[in-house]
Amino acid sequence: MSYLSQMAGLTVQNFVSAAVGIVLAIALIRGFARRSAQTVGNFWVDLVRTTLWVLLPLSFISPSY
Repeated sequence: MSYLSQMAGLTVQNFVSAAVGIVLAIALIRGFARRSAQTVGNFWVDLVRTTLWVLLPLSFISPSY
């Protein structure tokens, strides 16, 4: 594999793994907060929102050392 494909694959994996952890924490909090609700939300919607609205802006703002 080329360096570009390796870099792209690892970048996606790093972002998605961080987003999954955040989404699972949010789902746990929602589960405790809304005990009477039937569901805790849509995982994929939360995953995309976390990646696009939290992790990508954070990656541009924070310095990388």
